[in-house]
Amino acid sequence: MTPCGQGLFCLKLSRGPAWFVVRVATVLMMWGSAAVRGDCPAVCSCDAGTVSCQNKGLTAVPTLPPDTTTLQLQGNMITGLQELTSQQLPNLQAVDLSGNNIMALTGEEFAAFPSLTRLVLSGNKISDLPRDGFAGLSSLLYLYLDGNSLTSLGDDRFFTLQNLVLLQLQNNQISSVSDYALAGLTNLKELALSNNSLSSVSRVGFRSLVGLKRLLLDGNRLQSFKEGTFASMQKLEYLDLEGNSFSTVEGNQFSGLSQLQEIRLDRNGVTELDREAFRSLENLYSLRLAGNRLTAVPHEALQDLPVLKHLHLQQNGIRAVSEDDFAGLPSLTQLDLSENLIAEVDTSSFTPLSSLEVLDLSLNPLSQLRHGPDQGLPGLHRLYLQNTMITDVTAEMLKGFSNLTDLELGSCRIQSVAANAFSPTPGLAYLGLGNNSITNIAAGTFAPLSKLETLYLDDNGLVGLDSGAFSQASSRLRELYLQNNVLAAVPDLGQPASSRLQTLRLSKNVITELSSASLSSLTDLVTLDIADNKLSSISKGAFDELTNLKGLYLQNNELTTITGGSFEQLTSLEAVNVSGNPWRCDCNIRGLRDDIKTKVICASPANLRGRSLDQVTPEDLGCDQSPDATSPTGPRSTTCRATFTMILLVGAMLTHLMFLDLFRI
Repeated sequence: MTPCGQGLFCLKLSRGPAWFVVRVATVLMMWGSAAVRGDCPAVCSCDAGTVSCQNKGLTAVPTLPPDTTTLQLQGNMITGLQELTSQQLPNLQAVDLSGNNIMALTGEEFAAFPSLTRLVLSGNKISDLPRDGFAGLSSLLYLYLDGNSLTSLGDDRFFTLQNLVLLQLQNNQISSVSDYALAGLTNLKELALSNNSLSSVSRVGFRSLVGLKRLLLDGNRLQSFKEGTFASMQKLEYLDLEGNSFSTVEGNQFSGLSQLQEIRLDRNGVTELDREAFRSLENLYSLRLAGNRLTAVPHEALQDLPVLKHLHLQQNGIRAVSEDDFAGLPSLTQLDLSENLIAEVDTSSFTPLSSLEVLDLSLNPLSQLRHGPDQGLPGLHRLYLQNTMITDVTAEMLKGFSNLTDLELGSCRIQSVAANAFSPTPGLAYLGLGNNSITNIAAGTFAPLSKLETLYLDDNGLVGLDSGAFSQASSRLRELYLQNNVLAAVPDLGQPASSRLQTLRLSKNVITELSSASLSSLTDLVTLDIADNKLSSISKGAFDELTNLKGLYLQNNELTTITGGSFEQLTSLEAVNVSGNPWRCDCNIRGLRDDIKTKVICASPANLRGRSLDQVTPEDLGCDQSPDATSPTGPRSTTCRATFTMILLVGAMLTHLMFLDLFRI
């Protein structure tokens, strides 16, 4: 026995009964001391000052440990806070009482907790706030009163909360805010009054909010603001007015908001904008006017916005655009005109937008793009034309977009793609041509696209890809989507297009076989989807080069058998699906179970129909059980089972010896 040293408390015990008793006693003492120390409520959990009692069906606040710093009581049935008020909790910093049944506050509930910085009362039934209702909370920073039943805000409701930075009042029924309801909130940074019933705001109602940066008034009934309403908000950066009732936006309503960066006026029914509507907003970065009733671009209201970068005009009734519409927007980088009534576009209309990078014209009845003498938009990077009425893709249509990286033409009426269509756009990395009526792709079509990474040709009725369609094309191609066409074979992409392909989707075609050469060039493939075809034959070695494959999808084909060892090279495989095939369960299919460990349901013979292959014995499959069995995995499996059995026996012996040593007297 190793000596324990000369310490005062050194106790030399042999590993006998005394040693065992000491060990058990120690454990019991530790458990007992924890139980004694834990004045944590029985239904709660306590850890490092945090008391968690959420969703416990509590009707009152339980007695809490005096060192509580965070109290989580959300999702209970608490109606009053008397039990909390009477407790001594000097370190309490955060309380979450959301989702309870609290109906009223007296104003004294939290006065004894001067360290409180976060108070969450969301989702209760509070219908009114007492005057100076949060007295004593001089340290409070975050107050959540959203989702209650408040109908109005009277004077001085938050006057004592001079350090408050966030006030959440959304999703109530507030129809009025008194002149002095928000008095004293000079440090407030964000005020949320969304989804209430406000129809007007007093001219002086916001005058105390000198530090406010974000104001959310969306989902109310506001129609206008009196001039000077925002005069004190010199630091406001974000104003959300979405979903109100501004049919017109008059001049000077936003005067004083010199630091405003984003304003949202979506879904207001706006039909007209005064030419002075945004004149004072020299720092405006983003303007949203989507979902209104504009019939033309409000170009007069858009003058003199020198730093505006994002303009959203989608879902209006705009019928045409002209060069004058955007003359005052030299910094604009994103323009969204989708879901309007624009039938024809001359790209010279966007000539003043020298910084434009993203243009969305999708979901318009647009049939063609014309180019003026300025030759389109050479600085544009992304162009969205999906769900338009374009029928042909030609080099003439794309000649003005020399630096385009993303082109979306999905769900149009495209029937043909010219062989030289993409010669003006050699920088394309993303090309979407899905859900059209393209039946064939000519040789060399994608040859200019040396940077192409993602190509969608799905849902087209595509009969074939010319063997030279990708000739000299991008060696960067990573994703190719060809599902839901009528391809009868895996297309030959050639080099270099196939060299780095990682995702190939071929589901819902009419492919009947995979030969040993079908996939041999796709050495980097990670996902292969050939589900829902007419696949009845997979040659031995078809998957041998796919050592990086992680996902293989062969479901809902016509496979009845597969050569043993076909999946042996798929060492990276993580997901495989071969369901929905009419598998014939005989000894030839045994390798399917051993190689990929996936669920296979037998379709034949009749005595095995409907049974899972992993529940069928080798005898049922008619396999020879000799060491020279036809299944290549037979001898290996026998050896593995023997080895595993030996490991279990050795483990049992070691465990037995350890217990003998433990209880040795």
